[in-house]
Amino acid sequence: MPPAAKKGRPMPSTYPLLRRAAVLRVAWACLLIAAPDRLIALVGGRPATPPAVLTARILGVRHTAQAVVTLIAPPRAAAPGAAADLLHAATAVALAAASARWRGTAIADALVAAVFAGAGLGPIVSVKHRKER
Repeated sequence: MPPAAKKGRPMPSTYPLLRRAAVLRVAWACLLIAAPDRLIALVGGRPATPPAVLTARILGVRHTAQAVVTLIAPPRAAAPGAAADLLHAATAVALAAASARWRGTAIADALVAAVFAGAGLGPIVSVKHRKER
C-alpha cells in the first residue's frame, strides 16, 4: 500500500497508471528473461546472438527491479524510473542509428522504453499541473 493510503490521505489518481505500467513491465521482463532469443528473432527478423540474449535477460532483471520499486513506492519511483526509461530509449535510438543489424530490435526496444517513460512521467506532469492551478 502506498504511503499516502497508509496515512489516510487520498491516493493521487496517477498511482493506478503507475501500478498498471508496473504490471505490464513485469510481463515484459518475463518475456525478456524467459524467451529472449524468440523475442529478438521475432522483432528483429534474425536469430539472436548469445550477447544479445544475455543483454535481454539483464534488461529483464532491470525491468523487474524497477517494477518492484514502483509497486512499493509509486510517488518516489516515478521520476527516477522515467529517467532510466528515457535514457534506455535514447541508447536504443543510438544503437538503431549505428547498427543496421540491430535497427529493428533497437527501434522496438526504444518504443517500449518510451511508453514506460510516459507512464512514469504522468504523475510528475499531473502534480506540476495541479500546482499551477
